[in-house]
Amino acid sequence: MEVLFNYERAQELDPVRAELGRKIFQKLQEHFKPADLIEEEVFRLLERPPEPALGDFAFPCFRFAKTLRKSPALIAETLKGLFTPADCTPWIAELRVVGAFLNVFIHKTHFAAVLLPQILAETYFSPQKTRASAAKQRVMI
Repeated sequence: MEVLFNYERAQELDPVRAELGRKIFQKLQEHFKPADLIEEEVFRLLERPPEPALGDFAFPCFRFAKTLRKSPALIAETLKGLFTPADCTPWIAELRVVGAFLNVFIHKTHFAAVLLPQILAETYFSPQKTRASAAKQRVMI
């Protein structure tokens, strides 16, 4: 059975990553204007760093080096500089550049305030449960 990536469902399950992806995509489009970039790709590129000290999310800038003819580290630094305090949504606590990665630290209190009530009310996973029962699939949570 082939599992296809469903961008809409991924956004529902990870709103923090979806918001970060949108913000990074907007900044890339405004400043660098890469013609072949889509928002879904930015969402997919966001990853978890190997160590918690490096942040909650990391955005690798290697993919843009050849197209933009700049070093990945310079792209990461430029991208960080494009974020003003107004751009930093309630989710973003801090941005750091580590090598060729733009590392993002999220506000844990905002994360807890938004997601924990949904999880405790058992509504956070309801879209997943609904889709699974409609498709007669089992979802392990």
